[in-house]
Amino acid sequence: MPLSLRYVSIWASWIGISRSTASAFAAACMLNPHRDEIAIARQIRAASPIAAPNRLIVSLADKALGRDGRMLRALDEIGPGNLLVEGRPFRVDLD
Repeated sequence: MPLSLRYVSIWASWIGISRSTASAFAAACMLNPHRDEIAIARQIRAASPIAAPNRLIVSLADKALGRDGRMLRALDEIGPGNLLVEGRPFRVDLD
């Protein structure tokens, strides 16, 4: 496969990872309104070192859920995920 197509393939995979982990983070925050955002983000990071939630999606969810920027601060707390070529499924159990 030409290098340019490999790059597109890797980029598309990363974008999918960021959207799905952002959606999972938003859903976990929505379903657990009194749970600390940093605790949820840390659980996601512990379950998947490559998790890199999309900041735009998280910012929209933060606003919609009235979290006052706490979801974005949680992303800052956990930092960026380890970028890999291939994602791995993971699961987070929230009591």
